[in-house]
Order: sequence, then structure tokens, then C-alpha cells
Amino acid sequence: MGASQSARTVTVVNDETTGVIHISDSVVRRLKGEINGEPQQQQQQQQQQRQEAKPEPSPPPQQPPPPAESVPAPAPAPNQVWQRPIIQYIEEPSISALRVKAEKEEEMKTLDDYWKDRLQKQEESFMKNAQLTEGEIIKNANLVTSLFKPAVNKELCRDSQLAVQQCYE
Repeated sequence: MGASQSARTVTVVNDETTGVIHISDSVVRRLKGEINGEPQQQQQQQQQQRQEAKPEPSPPPQQPPPPAESVPAPAPAPNQVWQRPIIQYIEEPSISALRVKAEKEEEMKTLDDYWKDRLQKQEESFMKNAQLTEGEIIKNANLVTSLFKPAVNKELCRDSQLAVQQCYE
């Protein structure tokens, strides 16, 4: 009955930074105590403090005790030193967290280089199109000017022009 070890599991929901678990100072002290082999003393002290703090409840109504069986008391367990994993604090990121951070920074640098290159190519393409458009406009303007030459003789229908001007005056 008392020879088996109790399996204690802790489930932590971490909504914040990946790879970092926030723990209180009391948890740190308890874990350090278990690693150093002091949990039995602390448990005894805590039980004594609880008993002193709580008043004795009134005894329940007496029922006849069940028949007594002779059960030998379990032998006290030898003083064991528990091996706990190294506790990592916020100030000390783990190796895997550093590796993930380096990978993410490399990925961000790659994406940044990609978009800078793409933007530069887009600007070069825009400048080429602008130069082509300007060149085509100048070429077409020269073509139109050469096709439609202005009249050399401006004295055509001079009499008619003067008649129209006099009409409006």
C-alpha cells in the first residue's frame, strides 16, 4: 500500500511566450526542497501549522467501529533524492527557443530580401515603361507635324475675312 510512489502530473496552459512557463516563488522553493531531499521535513512542518491553525471540529456521532484487522504499518521509505529537470527562468531562454528564434530571424531576413528585390524590379519596370511612353509620344508628335504642314500663305481669302470682321463690329 505505502510502497508505491505517487505519480503527480501537472498540466500547464501557456497563453504567452512559447517555451516559457511562469511559476511562483513558492513553487520554486518546493521544487528546490524536493531536489535537496527536504520534502518530508517541510510536509511535517506544514501539517503541524495547519493543525495549529484549524480548530478541532466537533466529533461526529459515534458509530460502532468496524472489526479491527491487523494491518502492519508500512515501513518508512528511505530518504530519496529526487532528480528534477533544470528550471528555466524567463531571463534564460532554452536552447530550442534560441534555435527557433534564429530560424525565424533568418526566415524574416529572407522574406525581407525577397520583397526588396521584387520592389526594385517593379520600380525598374515602371521606369522603362515611362521612358518608352515618353519616347513614343515624342515620335508620334513628330510624325503628326510632318504629315500636316502649316499653310505657308496666310493671305487666303483676305477679303472674306475682313468682311466677317466688319459684320461683327
